[in-house]
Amino acid sequence: MNTFAKRILYFALFVVPLIALQVRADATLKVGVGKTDITPNEPMRLYGYSSRKAPYIGIYDPLFCRSVVFDDGQTQAAIISLDSGTIPLGHWLQTIRTHLAEKYGIDYVFLAATHSHAAPYLGTHDKPIPWNETIAGKIYKSVQMALTKMQNARFSIGAGEVDITYDRRVVNDDGSVTMLWQNHDRKPTKPVDQRIHVLHIRNTDEEPIATLVHYACHPVISGSRNNRVSAEIPGAVCMYVNKAIEGECIFLQGACGDINPYLAGYLQEDVSAYETLQKESEKVAREVIHIVHRATPVEQDDWAIHYQQKKVSFGLRHPVSDKRMKDLLNGFFSDEGLEYFLKTDQTLQANVTLLMLGKEIAWAGFPGEFFDDFQVDLRRRSPVTNTFFVGYCNGMYSYFPTIEAAAEGGYGASYGLLAEAGTGEHMVDKAVMGLYQLLGKL
Repeated sequence: MNTFAKRILYFALFVVPLIALQVRADATLKVGVGKTDITPNEPMRLYGYSSRKAPYIGIYDPLFCRSVVFDDGQTQAAIISLDSGTIPLGHWLQTIRTHLAEKYGIDYVFLAATHSHAAPYLGTHDKPIPWNETIAGKIYKSVQMALTKMQNARFSIGAGEVDITYDRRVVNDDGSVTMLWQNHDRKPTKPVDQRIHVLHIRNTDEEPIATLVHYACHPVISGSRNNRVSAEIPGAVCMYVNKAIEGECIFLQGACGDINPYLAGYLQEDVSAYETLQKESEKVAREVIHIVHRATPVEQDDWAIHYQQKKVSFGLRHPVSDKRMKDLLNGFFSDEGLEYFLKTDQTLQANVTLLMLGKEIAWAGFPGEFFDDFQVDLRRRSPVTNTFFVGYCNGMYSYFPTIEAAAEGGYGASYGLLAEAGTGEHMVDKAVMGLYQLLGKL
């Protein structure tokens, strides 16, 4: 071997590995946040109640798009939270992903809605309304803002709980189910997951960058007769947290498919009751602030970003001849889309989305309204110490009850759902398996 070849071999065997080790040892995760206003400025109906079709008549509080961008030096990922009932539907998810990748170099997108029932209705999956284009533009701007504020970041995590929720499906002694739509007397129902999980992010000077709040609660205090825009509980929580802690508070909705606030439907048409919505939300915010102050730092050598998307196919819960299914499909598809769907094999496809930072922090995003037992099960089974369940993420396919709940019935378990029984369990299985794979254990 000549001298030149020996030098090349020495460089490859010894120098390059040392450089790589130094890069990995010095690597830090950078984080930036951005926020844009997505409050509607034109007449449109609000989301969440089929009986409410008239355009909104006023605004209680603004709606926002909040984005947090992570950069490990090689990969960029964005978690985006919208004060809306759903994310933009139909082709818009892929359109947004493509634009963020091509324009801003965002490799992975985690797009979630807080599920406010006082935000604009965005249309059907195959016929979204024009307002989706405006929201997409605001998403792009929020991500752009986040990219201009990237800082080396430190993370801490904590948990607590707050008692403002109940299970709206009451299973009676004879096995029947009664829907408890309002519970202003705070009557106890079966145990619900009232845990709040907080990821607090600071820069190297200990200045707050973002506070990510994970909590499960249907934002329905405004009620079906309310016709004013509001970000509801998630928006009020963020407002109060931002008053106490600098940086940006970002609310990520959990598995709230069967979980209502005690004050569900309290506001309705009573403008004077709006202050009560804020006070109930402040209870959550105060607990979040306490959690931040006692949160534990996350220490790990590897902050690399990992991502995986698991596709799941599923059939319908009921035959299309069943009125329950017909009514739901009419709201899910346009007339033309429904006609096409009925001519095919009537199978739907959705994705479970996983985002992991190093080996200690992970988010699992699910495309719909999952019953809260699923987020408890995910936390119990996940191989990642800090795993956060995010609902209404990267898709929206209505309710996903547990098999037990599907057998019992009730809204969200026998009414209002598309997916065949067992689909929720299958998706959680996919998430757990994917996390093991991202860890290199499968």
